[in-house]
Amino acid sequence: MGAGCGGWPGPARLVRFGPALVGRVQRGEELGSIAGGASLTLVGGAGLYGAVFGGWRAPEQALIVATKLPLVLLAVVAVASLAGAFLASSLRTGLDLARTATLLLVGLATTSALLGALAPVAALFVLHAPPPDPVALGLAHGDPAARATVGVHHGLLLGHIAVIAVCGVVGVSRLRGTLRAVVDAPSQARAVWWAWALLCGFVGAEISWLARPFQGSPVLPPGWFRSEPLDGNFFESVWRMLQAVF
Repeated sequence: MGAGCGGWPGPARLVRFGPALVGRVQRGEELGSIAGGASLTLVGGAGLYGAVFGGWRAPEQALIVATKLPLVLLAVVAVASLAGAFLASSLRTGLDLARTATLLLVGLATTSALLGALAPVAALFVLHAPPPDPVALGLAHGDPAARATVGVHHGLLLGHIAVIAVCGVVGVSRLRGTLRAVVDAPSQARAVWWAWALLCGFVGAEISWLARPFQGSPVLPPGWFRSEPLDGNFFESVWRMLQAVF
């Protein structure tokens, strides 16, 4: 795809992010159209992968995750843009909030485009995995009757987390070349990129933990929210799942 309607860049053009788009960011011109195209790509790609992500648990969970995953990525852009613009300003790079937000949105739109492309592959794993055992609904995670289906859930969830993490790294890494072109000093561009990469990783992990855009535990009914959203944290949960699986 090339440019969308109204000059909005499509997914292929955003992923390439060639000299024409870089020049627009340098000059601060038509940032709204870049952000618009990036937003559509983000919502479409993340929504498609989210539907696969939640499809193992139940059709209604597929709809829930298809809605929540794009919202999580947009929230990451919003939070990271504020902190990222402050860091860029502190390093005297000349990047303002509008250009910071646009670049971060392009980075996560690239992530979402990759997720959308990988959705059919992920769907094969989901379709061939043992379905949730109805007997487990309402039981504790450690209950012997629920252990097998919870193990399948943990394995799929860890796989999805790994795919999203890799696509996230690729999306943010794509910004390095753009920052070198936009920021005059290479050392400043490198420092900003590292700050943004770490910021997106940390903010993304914590927002995803609070929003829980996951496929749904087989011991819980499908739903939008958990009863204790502040209980634990993302890294602790991943560590526990790794221990349970391996």
